[in-house]
Amino acid sequence: MSEAPAFEEGSQVGDYTFGRVLGEGAFGKVQLGKHTSSETICAIKIVDKSAFDNVDDVERVYRETFILTKLNHVNVIRLFETVSSPDALLIVMEYAGGGELQQYVETRNRLDECDANRIFRQLVAGVEYCHRERIVHRDLKPENVLFTEDRNICKIVDFGLSNISRWGTKMGTNCGTPSFSSPEQVRGDENIGPETDIWSLGVILYFMICGFLPFEAQNLSSLFKKIQGGFFTFPDHVSREARDLIHRLLVTTADSRASCAAIKTSAWYLFYPELVAQVQAVSDLTRTKDGVAEAHHRCVAQSEALLKEAEKQAQARRRQDEAKGEADDGGSGPSHTGRARRAPTAPGRDSRAAERKV
Repeated sequence: MSEAPAFEEGSQVGDYTFGRVLGEGAFGKVQLGKHTSSETICAIKIVDKSAFDNVDDVERVYRETFILTKLNHVNVIRLFETVSSPDALLIVMEYAGGGELQQYVETRNRLDECDANRIFRQLVAGVEYCHRERIVHRDLKPENVLFTEDRNICKIVDFGLSNISRWGTKMGTNCGTPSFSSPEQVRGDENIGPETDIWSLGVILYFMICGFLPFEAQNLSSLFKKIQGGFFTFPDHVSREARDLIHRLLVTTADSRASCAAIKTSAWYLFYPELVAQVQAVSDLTRTKDGVAEAHHRCVAQSEALLKEAEKQAQARRRQDEAKGEADDGGSGPSHTGRARRAPTAPGRDSRAAERKV
């Protein structure tokens, strides 16, 4: 996709006034925004409608907006609404201005286990909720965890690779970020289910406590062998309880991994009783769906309209490319120069160079 333009600071589209650029992801820039009447601060993701090359691009944007309309939890980023302009789709989301978990850990080299426990409890709460709603994230990593400005609450973001699972069946898209991908993902198995998120939680927990990743290598082939073998070691400072939990999460056999319920009964999870009341208070902030039901219904309708519109654009582009190819060949036969359908996102992409998304 081509780069989406940024709106000039102070400009207004619909009920939103644009501020500075916060970052840039795979599908466009993200800018700070403010709702003009309520003065609610938000993050606005700008998706250039003309930049859709194929249906895969459309599906990823549509999937994220549709899935976020189904989710309503304090540890999951909130979708306020989608706004359509002539050239762009504006995805208006909750603003989490405290930075990424990746940056939080890197600036401290590693976290003490009490702080890691505080964050991990919230991640488990968010993932458990998503799984109850039949949503599998499939790309959990520190870059996809944002903090509120006071850094007391963390939020899972970027559901572009997520999907809706029907329990009892699995999903067969080989996706994710290499170092955080599960063995079944790097093998390209068709059986990709909620267990893959559990593996990613294990890698994130290891990273928070150790300051580096459990599986590292010079090339993807070696990295994938390490992941599939499940071979890793701990530095001396890691507690026995933390080691035990991580070993239960980084099990190469998906069905043998600890569930979210089992995580919550582990010795390390329960080792800091002073955090129980704090995390419970965060959980009590979970919004009810009744309060945002109207906005959710509007987002669903807008997302479905986007899908239909963008599919028409992609089909029109393919027809134009085919016609151009036939003209270049002198009309001698069908063209093979049209744009190919993009393959599903593979775990071979760089985990940090191209994945810094808000």
